[in-house]
Amino acid sequence: MKKIISTIQEWWQRMGAEHHRKQVMKREKELRREALRRIQVREYEGTLYFCYNDIPLISEDMFSDRMEVLLEPIRDRFTDYHLTKDSLER
Repeated sequence: MKKIISTIQEWWQRMGAEHHRKQVMKREKELRREALRRIQVREYEGTLYFCYNDIPLISEDMFSDRMEVLLEPIRDRFTDYHLTKDSLER
């Protein structure tokens, strides 16, 4: 009888861990999609800008690197920040 209960408990723990893993993956996918939508490089009055929610914030001439090179790390930082924030709130 103890063997059966132990087996059920192990299964339940594995299912809980798998559910948590799937929830984290789903949240990360949502955040990556949100970062793609919110953080962009756009042209405004003839100059390229980093934009957040279509609001021009930082112009291209403030950077030595090309904006395309910087865009992906910025989106990654956005995603990582929110994932860390989510884990701290739990």
